[in-house]
Amino acid sequence: MGEKTNLFIKKSGIAGRGIVRISNDAARKIGIKSGENTEIWKGKKWIIVKATADKLIEKNEISLRADDMKKLNAKEGEKVTVSKHIPMKTVAKKKVKSLKKTGKIAKEKIKKGAKKLSKKLKRKIRTKK
Repeated sequence: MGEKTNLFIKKSGIAGRGIVRISNDAARKIGIKSGENTEIWKGKKWIIVKATADKLIEKNEISLRADDMKKLNAKEGEKVTVSKHIPMKTVAKKKVKSLKKTGKIAKEKIKKGAKKLSKKLKRKIRTKK
């Protein structure tokens, strides 16, 4: 999975919002392909946008559109943190898988413990007779 990286904002000449352009190197480092969602953080404010890998963008820059810059309360030249967006559905699936595995392990331990206890009780009952 990718990681976080800090990039400097370069204002895009294209109006609108929802798409950013980053260098191919930054995209590889973050672990995304063109068209995938990214999270962009500036302080406590953040947005989720589609990223396009572009060889014309400098290695340490991100091209943000004006409306996205406004949402982040950011200006050209400021630093933002960029990471791959992992949907909650994916996180939930991994957690459920982990819990199922934990549940199976617990079930097996309980069965083993119950068998041992059953054997002990049977021995005690036989010795009392």
